[in-house]
Amino acid sequence: SLACCLQRDLGLRREILAFDLNAACSGFIYALICAAKLMREGDCALVVGSEVLSRFTDFSNRSTCVLFGDAAAAAVVAPSAEPLHWTSEAHGDDETLFIREHIGMNGPAVFRFAVEALVNNIQNCTAQAQLTPAQIDLYICHQANQRIIASAAKKLGLPLKRFFLNLARFGNTSAASIPLALDEAACTRVLRPGMRLVMAGFGGGLTAGAICLTWGDSD
Repeated sequence: SLACCLQRDLGLRREILAFDLNAACSGFIYALICAAKLMREGDCALVVGSEVLSRFTDFSNRSTCVLFGDAAAAAVVAPSAEPLHWTSEAHGDDETLFIREHIGMNGPAVFRFAVEALVNNIQNCTAQAQLTPAQIDLYICHQANQRIIASAAKKLGLPLKRFFLNLARFGNTSAASIPLALDEAACTRVLRPGMRLVMAGFGGGLTAGAICLTWGDSD
């Protein structure tokens, strides 16, 4: 697995858990949930979102090839006294988005699923945290399509400026898109310690999920 290659190349001890997780564009959210559940006091986890979608892109199909990019991003995760609030869903019977030899999708159906999944998971995970969507300072969603994010924001009654966007520069980088945006938001101080943050993803599988947390100090 790629995780074992990372363990080797980083010189990490052999006793650590090292495994790949495949949930397409929701992968970083799913991996964070797993890390939070597996960590014990004093543990840390390295969560990596990495995609090389150009391997599966049909460059003669302009309806898909202009959307996707290759990227990787990583996060070091440490335990917190504050509980992690999360929701997830999987639709294994839905084939509106798939990879056989190349990426294919039913665009309108994927759009409807994505908007509904974002809204439902954001509402559910903020409710778990005993918050309303309006009380969240910043949203970092899977960077697939600005119209999807704008439609979800409208249904939630939130201004689009509350949602961090960088897809115009990087495209849809699947499992790497949320950590890529997270890093940029933190580095540019759009995201600051103490802010309430929701990360939400949706993608092939079909899968979706969201996490609600308070952004801590990197120290």
